[in-house]
Parts: sequence; structure tokens; C-alpha cells
Amino acid sequence: MNFVRSLTQFYAFKPWHGVVFASAARVGLATGLGGVELIPSERFRAGGARSVRGVQEDALGPKSPIFGDPIGGNALLLLNQEARFPIYRWVRGVGFVDFGNVFARPGDVALRDLVGSSGFGVRFTTPFGLLRVDYGRLWSPDPKDASGRWYFGIGQAF
Repeated sequence: MNFVRSLTQFYAFKPWHGVVFASAARVGLATGLGGVELIPSERFRAGGARSVRGVQEDALGPKSPIFGDPIGGNALLLLNQEARFPIYRWVRGVGFVDFGNVFARPGDVALRDLVGSSGFGVRFTTPFGLLRVDYGRLWSPDPKDASGRWYFGIGQAF
């Protein structure tokens, strides 16, 4: 199968009075060549601990018409902003805002369709690495979708 797939990523880290403002932007585009459909393993997926916190892992974007499961898409747009600040010695806090979605086709990408979330986290610097705990909550008009999610991980979200 022949296809073209590109993922462009931009990261910026700006310190200001002890706070580090961390920004990330990721844009992905893909298409099968010769009119063939992109295979599922090459489609973009988003949602969860490293993209849009507050959403179930890889749950954004097009869904299967039969089972309603996420199937990925041929376009991705993710925007993240964090404010990282010291709390005490080896403990740091984080406030964040995430926006993103996965789209069926590159032509479907629209800012109005981005899913937004915000939350907070704590980072523990240990001799074994950075341990991360985040809580993200979706900005959703539907109360059943507005519940928050906890995430545990190693290293920064981005």
C-alpha cells in the first residue's frame, strides 16, 4: 500500500519569573495514494494523557458506524499550553489547556470542531525520572461528557 503521511510538531518553552510556559502544536496529514484508503495502523489518533487530557485515550475523531469505536483519521490538530511552576523542592505544579481533534480527511479540519479541556497536575522529580499526575476536565455542554479524568505517567505530557 502506498501512502503519504506527515506529522509536524512545534514546541516552545519560555521561562518567566520561575514559571515555564510550555506550548505545543501538532499537525498531521495523511492520504492513501491511487485512491486507496489509509490502513488503520497509519491513521492519526488523539485523546488522553499526551494530547487532550480529559478525553479517554485515543477516543477523538471518527467512529465506527457499527460499534461506535474510534477508527482514527487522516488529519490531526493538537494545541497544548502549560504553565509549570515550583511548589516545593522536587515538586512542581502544572496548569494546562488542551485543544485537539482527529478528522476523517485533511479538508475536514476546522477550529470550531476542536475539543477543549483544562486541568492541573503535579510533577515529582525523582532519581528514577519525572513522575506525573494530571487531572483534566472537558469543556462540554453535555453534563455526561463533562466528567474529569486522572492520568498517571512518566515524563512531561509533551
